[in-house]
Amino acid sequence: VLTYSTRFEFPSAVLEGISEALASEQYRLSLEVTQGSRARESELFQHMANSKLDGILFCPIHVENPASSLTASLLQCRKERKPVVQLLRNVQGNELENLQFSSVCPDEQQSGRLAGACLVLHGHRHVVMVGNSLKTDALKFDRVRGFTEAVEREGGTADLLSLGQDVDEWAE
Repeated sequence: VLTYSTRFEFPSAVLEGISEALASEQYRLSLEVTQGSRARESELFQHMANSKLDGILFCPIHVENPASSLTASLLQCRKERKPVVQLLRNVQGNELENLQFSSVCPDEQQSGRLAGACLVLHGHRHVVMVGNSLKTDALKFDRVRGFTEAVEREGGTADLLSLGQDVDEWAE
């Protein structure tokens, strides 16, 4: 598994579940953490792609226009038929646009719609979504779009308050 962080409850719970499922089938889990670094993400993925691993579970932090070395490694895995499953996010951009990589991801736009609709349903007409990097993170962009659409569809107004910090820095 290659992931951006293990410091939060959700990724940790996902990793525990993966580890248990693999152990029941006599497989072992290897874990690498990028600490949010694009260069480290590319370097570690390339190392995993070149290793004798049976497959790679990949939780990318940089989803749009990945580094060329990461793109090359993803394409190498595809060519060699080494399974790559993306967790929580989908890498997009350049040569990857038309390739179908397996993924296990939440529907961020729908979660935003449900949150916005719930607030309006409970009588709130002027709402704000607070978060970090709301306008630049592709994952959050879909959530914001769904939230805004739902609120405005019901006649409310939606604003954003983006803290503009990396999630690891903000959590501390």
